[in-house]
Amino acid sequence: DESALRQFLVDAGVRGFESAEWPQRRIVGQSGELEGTVTSAGGRAAMVLTFVKEDGRWRIHHLSSPASSRDAADIRELRKRAEADDATAQAQLGEMYYAGSGVDRDGSEAEKWLRKAAERGVARAQFTLALVYDEGQGVQTDKAQAIKWYRSAADQGFAKAQFNLGYSYSHGDGVEQDLGEAVHWYRKAADQGFVAAEINLGNLYANGLGVAKDDSEAVAWYRKAAEQGSAEAQFRIGDAFAEGRGVERDEARAVEWYRKAADQGLAKARDKLAGMH
Repeated sequence: DESALRQFLVDAGVRGFESAEWPQRRIVGQSGELEGTVTSAGGRAAMVLTFVKEDGRWRIHHLSSPASSRDAADIRELRKRAEADDATAQAQLGEMYYAGSGVDRDGSEAEKWLRKAAERGVARAQFTLALVYDEGQGVQTDKAQAIKWYRSAADQGFAKAQFNLGYSYSHGDGVEQDLGEAVHWYRKAADQGFVAAEINLGNLYANGLGVAKDDSEAVAWYRKAAEQGSAEAQFRIGDAFAEGRGVERDEARAVEWYRKAADQGLAKARDKLAGMH
């Protein structure tokens, strides 16, 4: 729904979300895609969201904002550099095929060029190659390959890969479930200010999963995400003040945080405010 989309875009760094249009929608088995434009404080931008279906519900898996179409001559020059074994060009060309930016979307071509760059140690190419295998885009879905390349990028400090690796361990997706490892990788991404990792790490502390239950630590991580504009984190801090978990109970502060989340369109925050009033 719109509030969930708004929250995801805020977490992904899109500020001042106003509206979205999705003229192209595709569903293949347990994967889906929306392609269109998002209007935010920074103007209109092309956007592609990919989804996976889990437990009967769609989860946003990846966001990309393709660059404006490249000139044909630029693409020929980029391909020439890629064929000459320029790893940066190979990564760029692979990402273009993955996102369909300036070229027709082609998963097999994306895999070919991304693998060349990934094997040369380009972290961003390793991450996108992992997505190709995770989503089965142009290749057979291969969770083991996805985990391998997420780990390669994560070991180089690539925050998105660290988050996805943490998610994989948290949900047992492609690896045996290991909440301790989930905490490890979420923390690495959270330490770089990755909002979704901060929230998920807070959730693990709040529920004592993979770590000793610590409401104060949970609130600390929620606060980091809330200060970056996350409505979900603002809502959870509101809950903490309303219930006195990790902070001293304070209904006025709870209302303050619920209002911040409600002002961003989070429906459950509006419901909490209505109840408290």
